[in-house]
Amino acid sequence: MSTFVPPYTVTVTGTAGGLAKCAYVDGNGQPVPSGTVLTTTTPAGQDGELPFSFVETTVDGMSLRLVGAAVKTVGNDPTMNPYNYLAASRTESDGAWWDAVTIPWSADTYTRRGVVLLFAQVSSSGDMVNFYPSSDPQTQNDQSQGDD
Repeated sequence: MSTFVPPYTVTVTGTAGGLAKCAYVDGNGQPVPSGTVLTTTTPAGQDGELPFSFVETTVDGMSLRLVGAAVKTVGNDPTMNPYNYLAASRTESDGAWWDAVTIPWSADTYTRRGVVLLFAQVSSSGDMVNFYPSSDPQTQNDQSQGDD
């Protein structure tokens, strides 16, 4: 069984039906099979995080950028609160724009979360034209195995 590690790089492969269909590559450059829970490990007593990155690209003739994520712990009530939305940051590197969002966990919290990545279609002048949510990948924070 393969073990996948963060950070995860996201590629949008299509937008048919109004959803951004995503593929993931882990921090070791391994493609992650569709439907796989995206995991990270956190030592006891430390805050955890699972980062995603996306390079602005053209998909289906549209320029897309990652603008954020909505997260919810699996099993909790399906309500949204201000802390469920995580805005993406944006940096330029080697002539490309990279967007990144990080899913945080509190210390000693080991849970599974649903994540909807939010992509925006942008015009040539940079105006947002439309939104495309991703299908819902699940993420999980596990306690790291090691000497405590």
